Amino acid sequence: MARNNRDWHQLLELCSVFGVLIADGERLYDPRAYHDRLLLGLSGIMSEAELHQLRMRLHQGERQKAARGELRLPLPAGLAYGRAGTVILNPDEEVQARLHLVFAKFQELQSARRVMRYLDRNGLSLPVRPLLGPAPHETVWRVPDSARVLSILQNPAYAGAYVYGRRQKDPSRCQSGSLTGTVKVAIADWAVCLRAAHPGYIGWEEFMANQRRLADNVAHFEAGHAGVPRKGAALLQGIAICGRCGRRMSMRYTGPNADYPVYCCRSDRDQEGSALCQEVRALAVDALVQRVVLDALLPDQIEIALAAATFAHPACPLIATLRHVYRPQLSAEAAANLRLLMVLQAKNRQVVRGVIGRVFVDVVDLDGLARRVANATSAIVLVQHFGRDLVWNWRAHELLYLRERQTRL
Repeated sequence: MARNNRDWHQLLELCSVFGVLIADGERLYDPRAYHDRLLLGLSGIMSEAELHQLRMRLHQGERQKAARGELRLPLPAGLAYGRAGTVILNPDEEVQARLHLVFAKFQELQSARRVMRYLDRNGLSLPVRPLLGPAPHETVWRVPDSARVLSILQNPAYAGAYVYGRRQKDPSRCQSGSLTGTVKVAIADWAVCLRAAHPGYIGWEEFMANQRRLADNVAHFEAGHAGVPRKGAALLQGIAICGRCGRRMSMRYTGPNADYPVYCCRSDRDQEGSALCQEVRALAVDALVQRVVLDALLPDQIEIALAAATFAHPACPLIATLRHVYRPQLSAEAAANLRLLMVLQAKNRQVVRGVIGRVFVDVVDLDGLARRVANATSAIVLVQHFGRDLVWNWRAHELLYLRERQTRL
């Protein structure tokens, strides 16, 4: 018997037209008779309901097994099932090294597309396990692309987590003749998420930080995502806001060699065909922002900010500790690492602006700093030395940049 009412009633209609009788284990039914057709219709409804109940029971059993971590799920290329049935890292050391390289490069480059370009430029392939055909599924090597890099960065299994329910079916996405069509589920809505269930390549905190970085790399003004930092000579590209209409400003370059950046608000022209809202040369704006930020990071300004925060929050003992406990010298290793971090080329100033923003917020919001920093002395020393070294290195690289331009001219 069909377990779909549409197919069942279509069959009943055909049988009634040609006078075909229908039989089950108890009796014969004539689809042309009213009462027999009524009984046949009720039987079809009960069969469809029974199919729904069977599906629900199977799904609940699968979910309960997944909640215990016992449901055997397909694994990505970097993981494998051991002889005892436990999840282990892929025994292939080349696979492990390649995945460690992907995560390390993402920490360095902060963009999945840049990681893909790095791999492609160096002729490095990515391990993939196609889930086609019967098991076991062997690991193969494929040319790197953005989708494969994202699948590695977004897979919680590489963080040692057992996850069930990452995707769910969406009937609106099902194509004609296909039963597939799923959408991603937010991390907070995963049905089962067991952390540290098996060995991984990164920790859960690093995995969550990677997801936040990937989400922020997608330029979405309404959600407060600035997008991934891009190359260019301007300091505020991607974050400058038009003072007239409040929309994000784009960049264009003028001059014989395209050396002079200009902030443009062209949303009206692109969307409505009207004139430009406004445009302003970036050099003057960048110089003003640079002066304000660097002046705020001078050691004496940091001392004033700490004193003001102590006066504004006298009841907070942690702020008092941050204010009064001070060592004027960093360790030699820490100072060397900090100076190495600050040696940035002028073309990478878009990275500096994010660092400046995070440190400036930490200086002003001392309550948050006190909660996050375990060692108050090291935090104060780090901020003060960071401000001093940043000012010195920034101005030194500005001088080098001017000399390079003079040489080209």
